[in-house]
Amino acid sequence: MKFMVTSNIFLFIPVIAAAWVHEWVYFTIALLASITSPIYHYVVEFYLSKIYLHNTVRAMDWSIALCAYAYMFYYIFTNTAHLFKIPLLLCLTATIIFFWYGFKININKYKKTHPWFHIITSIISGIIVLSK
Repeated sequence: MKFMVTSNIFLFIPVIAAAWVHEWVYFTIALLASITSPIYHYVVEFYLSKIYLHNTVRAMDWSIALCAYAYMFYYIFTNTAHLFKIPLLLCLTATIIFFWYGFKININKYKKTHPWFHIITSIISGIIVLSK
């Protein structure tokens, strides 16, 4: 569980990258994600019995994550050089597949794979924002 929460520090990579290039919409989304994700994992671990809290925080976390992904896809199409569009789209799509695999297919290893999702997705998202 410790790695699950501490891996969220990597979520600040896209926050810093977005601030660096003055991309304030994505900065806001990434900042919200970097706040809600550790809260979600903390709540899941320690307050699972309080289902209403778990469901509320999960809905917030997932909504922000979906906004981040939607904006990253939009950003690739509108701001990225043509040469980098396909590789970045493939990388971003691969992170979705990686998450889905860990969350739905291989749920027994979710706690081992999901922290890596935080790290890999953060790096890719930082690259996307800086690829302007």
